[in-house]
Amino acid sequence: MRGRRGDLNGDAWRVLFERHAISANVERNGLFQISADQIKCEREPRLMTKFDDSERLPCIFKREGLGILPDTRGTYQIGKFDMFHSFENTPLPHIQQISPRFPLESIDYTELTSEALALNSAYSSGMLSHFLEEENLYPTISGRMGSSSFSFRISRGACSHHITVNNAQIEIDGGYEGEYSLALIEAKNHLANDFLVRQLYYPLRRWEATMRKSVRPIFLAYSNGIYHFREYTFLDINHYNSIELVREARYVIGSDSPQLTLQCVRDIIDELDRGDENCSLGGIIPQADDFGRVVNILEELAQAPELEAIDISEQQHFTLRQSDYYTNAAIFLGLVQKVQRGNGRYQLTQEGAEIMRNDFQGRNIALAKAMLRPRFLRIAMKSSIERGELISNIEIYEIMRREGVNLSDRTVLRRAQTARAWIKWLLENLAED
Repeated sequence: MRGRRGDLNGDAWRVLFERHAISANVERNGLFQISADQIKCEREPRLMTKFDDSERLPCIFKREGLGILPDTRGTYQIGKFDMFHSFENTPLPHIQQISPRFPLESIDYTELTSEALALNSAYSSGMLSHFLEEENLYPTISGRMGSSSFSFRISRGACSHHITVNNAQIEIDGGYEGEYSLALIEAKNHLANDFLVRQLYYPLRRWEATMRKSVRPIFLAYSNGIYHFREYTFLDINHYNSIELVREARYVIGSDSPQLTLQCVRDIIDELDRGDENCSLGGIIPQADDFGRVVNILEELAQAPELEAIDISEQQHFTLRQSDYYTNAAIFLGLVQKVQRGNGRYQLTQEGAEIMRNDFQGRNIALAKAMLRPRFLRIAMKSSIERGELISNIEIYEIMRREGVNLSDRTVLRRAQTARAWIKWLLENLAED
């Protein structure tokens, strides 16, 4: 069925693949060039070719192992290559607190609803200067522009292709020049497992050809009050997939609120234990391993009175099944509820709304209290704190069994994995004691 909301890109690309025999052409020639006019016969090209992360890629591209990149202002190359780079699976850097150099009345650091506002606050607070180690930093370039001309190699496994770009359109969220370098920043206000390398690589190639100073590609992810900067380099400037992380840092804007520290977590556990609380709202913990995305859903609902499941799916780049998992996780915590009227619509509970009105520090303390209400999670957290490292999935599985969770072994193991991921998120977002 064509035209259903949430899969318009997938529907349109299936038609184009069949009409132009794209898969057969790629198999025969390696690459297939498609024009914006050809794409526009089905849907607006800017919507059909914007894939910030691999979760947005239409199913037909995933199934065929294909990617798509612009090579001119009006054409795109489709082939078997990898457009995305997965974020590194390394321990997260501790969160540093930045105090703005002077108060600004036109920026509310607790109400940043767009990537542009997050980037402005990172610059105005001095955070960006701190990360780049450039004392004097000036905003110089941003917005859409031509890519100029360059060539590069792109690969997927043993398969490699050569692509020449000539004046394709690029967009830079923010360019900041200091005494020693030009930083080109791609900013996102949602979490993902990977990102589109083109958003760093094309601007780098455009400006490194004309700058005497070094050009530094920076990826900024802003979520839950945390600014996560990652600086990348390309080991071979002519190889799209040679991207490598140079350094990363996480920051929050300073406030006078109490912070979520390890001692604060111990106090929360003691308080809940004294009340013998064992709250499992909505049943057993749902399968939703990335707690940061649960917070993203809360942030989206804080901006709208209510959302449909499909709204959450589109905003968070989820499939509808993932949207259901993560919304159920927020329901499990007692922070989201289904709207009584209508079908498939959600809103914050009173507790959820109160939590989201807090600043970053107050919000995380309240989220920790909600997360640790189920006794099995408190037991797992205490064991992790005492040991100085996360306990294993098997150990959490055994705790859940002792606490009376009566589901199949496979299901309990999956939910133990989620519980461990939530504990990991909490520990990674602690301030220093």
